[in-house]
Amino acid sequence: MQKQWITILLFSFLLPLSIQSQGGRAVVKLSDLFEKKFIWIFKPEYFTVPPASLHDTIRISFDLINDLGKDTEIVYTESLNEWFQFVGIPTDTSFPEIRKISGRYFYSKIPYDYIYFPAQTIRIDSGAIYKCDIKIKGPAFEPATKYVDLLTPQEYQSSLVVQKKYRNTNFSITYFFIGAIAFGFLFFFFLYVKSRYTLFGVYSLFLFIHTLYGLIQIDAYTRLGHFLIRYYNFDDYVNEFLAFSAQAIYVQFLIYWLDIKSNNPKAFKIFYGISIFFLTYAFSMLLLYSINSHLVLIGYMQDWIRIITIFFQFIVFYFLIFKIKSPVKSYVITGSAMMTFFGVILVYFNIHGAFDVGTFAYFDNGSWYMIGVLTESICLPWAWVSGIFRSTRKTFICIRKM
Repeated sequence: MQKQWITILLFSFLLPLSIQSQGGRAVVKLSDLFEKKFIWIFKPEYFTVPPASLHDTIRISFDLINDLGKDTEIVYTESLNEWFQFVGIPTDTSFPEIRKISGRYFYSKIPYDYIYFPAQTIRIDSGAIYKCDIKIKGPAFEPATKYVDLLTPQEYQSSLVVQKKYRNTNFSITYFFIGAIAFGFLFFFFLYVKSRYTLFGVYSLFLFIHTLYGLIQIDAYTRLGHFLIRYYNFDDYVNEFLAFSAQAIYVQFLIYWLDIKSNNPKAFKIFYGISIFFLTYAFSMLLLYSINSHLVLIGYMQDWIRIITIFFQFIVFYFLIFKIKSPVKSYVITGSAMMTFFGVILVYFNIHGAFDVGTFAYFDNGSWYMIGVLTESICLPWAWVSGIFRSTRKTFICIRKM
């Protein structure tokens, strides 16, 4: 008799667990959600089928139970994924089904509070149990974004404030960048028109491309930007095209400024080859994206080009320090080092979460790159002004000696 009671008690204890895990589905209760404020659902226990790669379509399943005793609204964030489908089938047919399709492909059709923190609100009636299935596809060639959560409305509003602060910080940097670089472009272009000096023309082109880069960075606040991000995922690859086209022009600028072709023919061939390589990479990105925007190869190319760029920088620095003689090479070395440090090294650290906490937590990769370009763009005017100052000083000394 005692064994029978033990069996009954054990069965009673395990019965709820067997119900909760029936079919291998996770269970989310609204009482738990409102206690925790948010639940991250982009993790293995919610995957219907573990994806071989985040480039695949991600499938998430769970049972959603409203045990709060009242009709309740919750929010799910879709992050910046390209395509996001949420289907909720009630176990009781008296409750309405939930079917929503959203994502970057639908930015022009679905109103969002903020397109950089896209989220949808769903209503769960009191006592309802939904079998929820989600399908996610990452944006273009990028893997699916992991920041997919269920949130309470209050937590959503709090997170929205943080997201807006993040974007506003980077837009402030971008606006300053556009103003400074656009002014530099107009200044050097004016000098080129007046003097027809090739160096000024090449450098003004370098600054013009970066002005376009900055204009794309503020896509959330421009009509053109809205159109491009909503319809073509424009900022996913064009920034890459512009950044490395600009690097190709910058190497040409170094060739002219240091007169490398005359001073060191071997260095000229290497520098010229690096310039062509960057330009080829930029147009390859454009071509591959036009053929198939979901090619995984594009993502691999983005990763490897950073490593190759650092290798090229070592080659450039070697020739600048040991093989090339020029009165302005110290300015070139300083500018190139600053652009490499901010635009490559700090971007790498930012991608790997080095600045997730602290003063620079709100800086994105584009901001670090733009800071690098800004520091580099000071060097040519600095060298020019210093040269004028030295010439003026020498003239003044000669006059005094007379």
